[in-house]
Amino acid sequence: MSLLVTGSIGIDTVRSPFGESVDCLGGSVTYFSMAASFFTRVRFMGVVGEDCPVRSARTVRRAGCRSGGAGSPQGQQDFSLGPGTYQANMNIRNTDSVELNVLAEAPPVMPEKL
Repeated sequence: MSLLVTGSIGIDTVRSPFGESVDCLGGSVTYFSMAASFFTRVRFMGVVGEDCPVRSARTVRRAGCRSGGAGSPQGQQDFSLGPGTYQANMNIRNTDSVELNVLAEAPPVMPEKL
């Protein structure tokens, strides 16, 4: 048996007092899937833009997750957050911008079999 997860897949830029990560893999489906992969097989469904880095897909596959339902609408860019800036105590974060892009479109169609 496996777990099916749906949600957002994003490309984020995050700044903290300890450094900056540009164009890193983010989104609720990504983090939940990778955490759940320690306990069961995970399949996830989400939508990414045409600009989604290939390295992001490899990261998720290495965690044992499969993305059979991820779609890429023509001409759309990834959902992105950023930069998100954490303050010195890491308890406060400011989100400077959010670009919905593919999330502003119609949701992906669930395939018959994932």
